[in-house]
Amino acid sequence: MTVAIVAAAAVLAILVAGALALDRRRLERARTEDARRAEGLARLAQGLAGIRTSDDVMPFLTEAVLPPLDAVHAAVAVIEGDRLRRHFTAGRRAELLGELLPPTIALDSTNPLAEAARTGKRVLVADVHSARERYPELVEGWKALGYVATANLPLRDRAGELIGSLGVAWDRSVDLPALEDQLTTIAGIAGQTLDRALLSDVEHRLVTTLQKSLLAPLSAPAGLAVAARYLPAAREVGMGGDWYEGIALPGDRFDVVVGDVAGHGVEAVGQMARLRAVIGALAALDLAIGDLFTMTTSLPQPGRTVVASAALVQLDMAAGTLSYVCAGHPPPIVRAPGGSVTVLDDGRQPLLGLPAGGADPPGTAPFPPGSVLVAYTDGLIERRDRPVDESIRALVRDLEAVESADPDRIADHLLERCLGGHPPDDDVALVVVARTGC
Repeated sequence: MTVAIVAAAAVLAILVAGALALDRRRLERARTEDARRAEGLARLAQGLAGIRTSDDVMPFLTEAVLPPLDAVHAAVAVIEGDRLRRHFTAGRRAELLGELLPPTIALDSTNPLAEAARTGKRVLVADVHSARERYPELVEGWKALGYVATANLPLRDRAGELIGSLGVAWDRSVDLPALEDQLTTIAGIAGQTLDRALLSDVEHRLVTTLQKSLLAPLSAPAGLAVAARYLPAAREVGMGGDWYEGIALPGDRFDVVVGDVAGHGVEAVGQMARLRAVIGALAALDLAIGDLFTMTTSLPQPGRTVVASAALVQLDMAAGTLSYVCAGHPPPIVRAPGGSVTVLDDGRQPLLGLPAGGADPPGTAPFPPGSVLVAYTDGLIERRDRPVDESIRALVRDLEAVESADPDRIADHLLERCLGGHPPDDDVALVVVARTGC
């Protein structure tokens, strides 16, 4: 009997030890799974934090939600009136998902994505049987995709308003209640990121419209040919407050102004429009150019003070000269009829919006027939890996190398040489003026 008891005790001990070891392995696997999901959510939040546009949000979001949820498919859709528009799908056989899920569906349709976007509630479909009961028309598509379960999450903006939905699918059974925390976190991050991106899209369209209306082609008086260019910064930076202006004056004179308001976005463009109008009005009064920027700064400004750089060049065709001032702005350059290029680095004044002081008198230079003036904003030349003086010297060499006297060809050549066909890191305004008459 004693031997039997001992043997039984030994067997029991082995079973208990095995059970404990199994529990430990399960616990370790659970901890590893939790850690992996937490890491995936952290990467998702970090990645979405730096995204500005919906074109970037859609693909990143649908790809990034798959690892932390161990899912096989994801789709994101946005409410547009009474429709829900699917913008992007990701995962295995994503092209088939795109075929089976129409680009748009009615917001009131019997569809889990639409239902989540319409009601603001999570729509969880745990298995094919549940799908057959609730969404029979989708079952064949599910089978084709290999779906077993889906979660459809409403997406809200920062004000709590519904803006769309995010659908996630698995090809295996999933304990959806156990994923509640992760699903809630993902829906919150995705909704606010999508909201920010959609607002950025609206702002970009507004700013683009404003820029196009403000930066119209310049009209050149007799004896001059003018080309003007504006290139917005890379989309993730946002459009800024660069501008140009040409103002015809009595006595065969022509003012060229280029400027740059600090900042980007709607506010910067609005400030640019106001400052451009002020400078244009003062220039039209035919003030001495040495006083124009000082008077601009001294005028009362509604709201926050606008800080900007600007260059003003006045061309006098009768005298064959030019005079200029630069308020904290990169110097214009002039190519003489013989091909030599001069940097106009006199006439320095403080930035617009800052107290006047230490302003130099206007600079002067010859501008006979055959001369070419190039005025620009810093986006054309400033590079993180190169001093500004070196960039200006490179611009001088580029202008010297252009054999043409056509302003359009010169402008295109300089943009290609300076930017290499890449979107600029900052806005670029460029004006090229050629003296053609006698």
